[in-house]
Amino acid sequence: MLTVPWSRRIVVGLWLSLGWVAAYAFAQEFKPHVVVSVASYDELKADLRYLGGLFGNAQIADAFEGLILMSTRGQGLLVWDRTRRWGMALQIPEADVSQSLSGEMPGVFILPVTNLKQFLTAIEGLVGAAEEVSAGVYRVSPPDQEPVFFQSKGRWVVATQQRDLLRKLPADPGKLLEGAGTQYDLVFRLNFGALPSAAQEALVEQLKREMQQGLIQAPTESDEQFRRRQAAVESFLAWVEDGYTEVDELAVGLRIDRARRAARTDLLVTVLPGSAGERALKQLAPEKSTWSRVAELNPTLLFGSSVKVSGPVAEDLRLALEDLRKQALAEAEEEADQEEVSLRQSLVNHLFDALSELAKQPNWDWILALWTKPGEPLALFAARTAEVTQVNRLLREIARSVEKRSELEAVVEPELAVEGDVTLHRIRLKIPKDEENREKLVEFLGQEEVELAAGVGSDRVILAAGVKAIDRIREVLNLRPSSDSQPEKVSWLTMEVGGLAEMGVYFGEESSEQRNQAAQVAEAAKKLGVPARLEISVLTVPRGLGIGSEINEGFLKLILQLQQAQAIKPVPIPTPGPVPAPPIPPGAAPPSRPEFRLPPSIMNPIR
Repeated sequence: MLTVPWSRRIVVGLWLSLGWVAAYAFAQEFKPHVVVSVASYDELKADLRYLGGLFGNAQIADAFEGLILMSTRGQGLLVWDRTRRWGMALQIPEADVSQSLSGEMPGVFILPVTNLKQFLTAIEGLVGAAEEVSAGVYRVSPPDQEPVFFQSKGRWVVATQQRDLLRKLPADPGKLLEGAGTQYDLVFRLNFGALPSAAQEALVEQLKREMQQGLIQAPTESDEQFRRRQAAVESFLAWVEDGYTEVDELAVGLRIDRARRAARTDLLVTVLPGSAGERALKQLAPEKSTWSRVAELNPTLLFGSSVKVSGPVAEDLRLALEDLRKQALAEAEEEADQEEVSLRQSLVNHLFDALSELAKQPNWDWILALWTKPGEPLALFAARTAEVTQVNRLLREIARSVEKRSELEAVVEPELAVEGDVTLHRIRLKIPKDEENREKLVEFLGQEEVELAAGVGSDRVILAAGVKAIDRIREVLNLRPSSDSQPEKVSWLTMEVGGLAEMGVYFGEESSEQRNQAAQVAEAAKKLGVPARLEISVLTVPRGLGIGSEINEGFLKLILQLQQAQAIKPVPIPTPGPVPAPPIPPGAAPPSRPEFRLPPSIMNPIR
């Protein structure tokens, strides 16, 4: 039985990808709709060496280069410029959109090759001999495949299956790769706004079909959660249907950041210049966060936003808060004890008055942090505000409420201390004897008491609940302002996987599959020696927004350990819905009804 060497399979596989190039003729200059740009060879080799060292195989980059050397008759990369990017450009012709989207698109490879003849000689053993069919144009005919034409253009070599395409390429083909994002190791860019209208419609319909077909309820998902996700997907698709004609470009970029020892993926969307979508996006501008250095205190979860808002977006948040207030008041009425109903409704009103006051600020600058280490759990919310009247009223109402609950044995300590211009308040509560899961809670806290604390200054407020809440507020107040450059993140969510898993072990159902998985993840995370972190963020880019995800070195190692141990069994993964709108600040109860509505100014920017 004849076996094909692995190296040959790689080259042939790349070669077959030229099957995307179909037999179409163009009357105009080649203008690609799709560009795939790849980092230079030196950059990719450095990434491979880093990843290999991370996973215990630091020599993998050299081994790969040796494989290239053997496959090219010892010539290796002598004529390949190791410092330049390379890639591919494709065009979707209007003549037959359905055929184009199925894979047959005219296109060209753009290679940083300095000597075409020497390059063809080097790959002759893999793809066959080349013949010159006209001045400077060479044809290679792999067995059972369409011929491929090569030509030198300036500092580049181009390769395509359509010979006529060569004369329509620019004198500097490298310009076709520009704008795709040189900061990424691999980037895919779709010039959606330049697509034929039929292609735009076909892509949108395909997206709708796949998302609707993928709406399957997960085993761990409740009926209520599934209904909300289903409604979110439907809202997202309605937004796509209304606004896709204003989209300019879509890009997906991947990079290995060796300096930060992390891997990052970004999804970027831009809108057409002068569009209503661009005007709506101008209402969101990232600001430097007062609380960015809270990350140095190593919370298990950190969720924040720092953005300047104006216009309909701020009004939509106010209306959303009022809807949540009505829902919370309605739920409070379900209590049988009328005194309890009155107490809860008063607390709800004071809470939403405070949240509405914060939402009125032109700059939203707040964070929610959670520490889950047993014996030291704590939740903390901090925000900048120009008015603290409603916050102080809320604090007084909380004190009044807990004092009426004798089983809490509340100790109220108003104006406990002053730190600069910030006044600190504290309430200490005993965990009631009849509290459900009291034993687990006491074990997790390391004590039978919960501390509520607040720090209120002239322009900021910090609320905390858990263990040593006052001490944590002081730590936050003592953090120096960040010296970061101009920010690009509108909001961010950072999670330390091991800490979240450990909390799942404490409060998960005994012998449940989810608890067992959490225990395996927590155990694997402890062995790493470094935190395993994941960050998801909303970014601003010129005329658009982006969704970024970043995993650190610890997270990469954790994935490898879990795969090796087969700690997590595959489970059906539901089709992800859209990225949620910026959440309501902490303290607001999530909607209890299945209805899901996003603010019209965000969901329908073209109106």
